[in-house]
Parts: sequence; structure tokens; C-alpha cells
Amino acid sequence: MSARQPVVGGVAGGVGTSLIAALIGAQDAGVVDDQSPPVDVLVCRSVSSDLAAATRLAAVFMPHPVVVINADCSDKPPPQVRDRARMMQPNVPAVLWFPWVKALRALATPIEAMRHEVVAEAPPEWVMPARRHREALLAAVLPLVTAPQPVDDPAPRATASTTEAPVGERLRRIS
Repeated sequence: MSARQPVVGGVAGGVGTSLIAALIGAQDAGVVDDQSPPVDVLVCRSVSSDLAAATRLAAVFMPHPVVVINADCSDKPPPQVRDRARMMQPNVPAVLWFPWVKALRALATPIEAMRHEVVAEAPPEWVMPARRHREALLAAVLPLVTAPQPVDDPAPRATASTTEAPVGERLRRIS
């Protein structure tokens, strides 16, 4: 079975969706919401409001996406952010933290630099943490992009307005 190209979406603009998509050679879906097609990777910044949005969206998308928390600075995330990430972990395939890469701020084309340098034979020192995180992200996403996809019946998607289905209906949907 061959793998399809992963799809990466973000909870808001500027969260690093394009950077994470470039890191793994994925399709960049831009900003996604609960009406968007499901994504394989959901990106947010390491701020509480972004993790709250990621938690809501991850619950809607089927299958649930891998969540990447992109560091918004070099400081350690606040306890509220770490707590939200821990609460999300059992509900998604993986929660991965992408580190702050200071060198990216100085580059004219950081996304292109990431795309090329992360797979370079002799990468610069600044890309090494990203390379390690790339491997972990690829390992987490691989099961999502190689899973058999139903041809006729797409997976049901819950939305905020969905009412609870009777038990028999829920069993038919997931069996």
C-alpha cells in the first residue's frame, strides 16, 4: 500500500503551518476550521488559546490528526499550555512539540531553507533539532496516510451542531 501526501493545516495564520508542511513534504492547507476537510497534521503555537482551538478541531476531524505545537519563543511554555497538551494526548495519535529555531528569523526564505536544509547531506547546525523532530513527525503521520480509505463512504465528521445519534446509529457508523 502506498502512502498519500500528508495534509497540514493550522488553527490560525502565522502558527507555522507552511513551515511544518515544508518540513515533511506535505500539502499546506493553510488555516482550517470545523468545516474544512480533515487534515493529518494540525499546527498551533504554544499559547493557550491556540491549544484550545487545536483541541476543538482535533475532536472534529476524523481520523484525528497529529497535533504539532510550534514554539512561539525560546522560553518554556507556561503551565497552562503544558497542561492542555497533556490533556489532548490521549485523544490524538500524537502531540509533538516543534522547537523555537532562532536562525529562521534571519533567513529571507525560511520555508524554502527548511525544505532544502532538513534533508541536506551536510545540514547546517541550526537545522539539526528540526531534523530530529521531522523524523518523529513522519513516524506519527505515516499510519494516517497509509490507512485504507473507504471508496464510497467517507468517515462521518462531527461538528459543533451535531446532535447525539442513537446508540445503534453510532455503532453502524464506526463498524
